[in-house]
Amino acid sequence: MAAEWDEVDLMDKDEHIEQASRAMKAMSHPLRLKILCVLGDKEVSVQDIVDHVGTSQSNISKEKTKQQKTIVIQPYSDLDKSQADFIISEVKKVCPKVVVNKPIPLPSSAYYIANKRFRADSIIAIQKRICQNKYTLLGLTSKDISTTKGNAKDFGIMGLGYCPGYSCVVSGFRIKGSNRMEKFRKVTLHELAHTEGLPHCPNLHCYMRDAKGKDHLNEETDFCEGCKKKLLEKGWKL
Repeated sequence: MAAEWDEVDLMDKDEHIEQASRAMKAMSHPLRLKILCVLGDKEVSVQDIVDHVGTSQSNISKEKTKQQKTIVIQPYSDLDKSQADFIISEVKKVCPKVVVNKPIPLPSSAYYIANKRFRADSIIAIQKRICQNKYTLLGLTSKDISTTKGNAKDFGIMGLGYCPGYSCVVSGFRIKGSNRMEKFRKVTLHELAHTEGLPHCPNLHCYMRDAKGKDHLNEETDFCEGCKKKLLEKGWKL
């Protein structure tokens, strides 16, 4: 599930200035600036970038890896270690830059006592303040999480992530079945892809399918070609 950002005033908060500063620093390298000029607002393959910029695929890949966001995984202490280790290993397969934090308790301020579960929107907001847009923070928990959806004030979900942004959380509480860990992996990749700016996808077999409150995970086989291409451009290994 995606939580979208509203437009912000650059001068409104220091963190917006810092984020803009880091973006301009990243663009200051001549090769990166050439790449951005080629990309514009369209999708371009690595080979097309090579043809326009006049460098090797190796150099392009190196620059894309440098620009990829570091993913910091925060297992919450309620999650079984073997489950956390599985998800961590799966994330490392597709995202080269991964750091793992020691388990900590879920933030008590995110607990919604009326329904005895944790608010996912509160969790990702707290995580965002921790990471300060310097890396992507992925929270993993076994506890029930929720958010506001339409007219439902407290709607139970499997995961939530800013789209785009630097914070997401995934819960195994609602994931059922003998292949629940494979489903857990799919939801995790779904939320991480939201942080990269990918919206929900109309392809019913794509990991970016909108769940709409139901479990369609067994029908999802992979990222569709369109979503996969966008993630490859972000430096993912798919």
